[in-house]
Amino acid sequence: MTGGVIQFWLQSSLTVSPDEQVDFLRRLHARTLPFSGKTVDTVLDIMTLARDGQTTFRGKTGTAGDDRDAATLGWFIGSVSAPSGDYFFAARITGGENPSGRTARKITESILFTLKILPSHE
Repeated sequence: MTGGVIQFWLQSSLTVSPDEQVDFLRRLHARTLPFSGKTVDTVLDIMTLARDGQTTFRGKTGTAGDDRDAATLGWFIGSVSAPSGDYFFAARITGGENPSGRTARKITESILFTLKILPSHE
């Protein structure tokens, strides 16, 4: 296993792609994974970032760094459950000034607001 215990899923043959992350989230929401209902409910609850009326915004950020602890890769995966349907996303960023999970979340939220998938807070 290359990449070590912490980063093996980011930098080796075991890399988890954004598409695979979205597929996992879809199956989690559909409850077709081999986990109990209670476990799925707990994971969805832990991932909940905000609720606004009938819309629930869920997500998880992450940041990988180099030897100097400088961010080199950021991601934000999650979902929006709204009256209009369920939306799943995975953002993975590298390069630039701050390729962190926080930056990936800001970019993703901006897109979700622009597409009117997340309600505006104006």
